[in-house]
Amino acid sequence: YVLGQGQIEHWGERYSSQQPILDLYILNVSTGRVGRVENVPASFRSEESLATTSTNGDGEITLGHAVWHPSSRKIAYTGWDAGLPKRLGMVYCRNRRSRIYLSSVDKLLEHLSKEPEETDENNPEDDKSKDKSCVCVTEDLPYARSPRYVKVNGDDTLIFLGSQRAFVS
Repeated sequence: YVLGQGQIEHWGERYSSQQPILDLYILNVSTGRVGRVENVPASFRSEESLATTSTNGDGEITLGHAVWHPSSRKIAYTGWDAGLPKRLGMVYCRNRRSRIYLSSVDKLLEHLSKEPEETDENNPEDDKSKDKSCVCVTEDLPYARSPRYVKVNGDDTLIFLGSQRAFVS
């Protein structure tokens, strides 16, 4: 990002050479195929976030803390706001605005399970990005991270760290 004074915005003091955007990938160990989860939010602003998905890695959210849902083909993960300049880096300021999202990956897993000769990468009918759009599960909570699934009375329950307010730099 370029600021008004011609300075480049950095993600953090120790990570100054890193780009703020990370994508979420899945590796099928049996076939050796890797695929990017494409049905992730493109923007941290709620009105834009779920209407569009990031397809080229230049969104305003950086992803992390991905965990599998224990009884379905979904992934829960944290999305940090990377669209606004912050002066403190992630090393020293752990409470950046963040939300927890849930993405279905049925089609991507099906695509990755096929051997390379079974798929036609140029065929739009074999498009791995047709999974349903993501869902923000913490929309009313501005700070949420570190999702984990636990069994509670036989049910799969998502637990996470969160706060209604935090220090804003």
